[in-house]
Amino acid sequence: MSFCAGDFLLYRLLDEVIDLLETYREMTSGMLDIYLSSVSVRMNDIMRVLTMIATILNTAGPGQAE
Repeated sequence: MSFCAGDFLLYRLLDEVIDLLETYREMTSGMLDIYLSSVSVRMNDIMRVLTMIATILNTAGPGQAE
């Protein structure tokens, strides 16, 4: 079995495609990290508001809200 110039070009092309796919995978992973971070920040904001509401309602106590 002998290799010709066409085989070399095919291997070069496949190597470039693999490199490109790895780059896209890393970019996708980075975008997922950014998304999950923004979801976490949003959830922390919601929990902060709910904690304030619960604290205000809890300090009023039953029967003292009149």
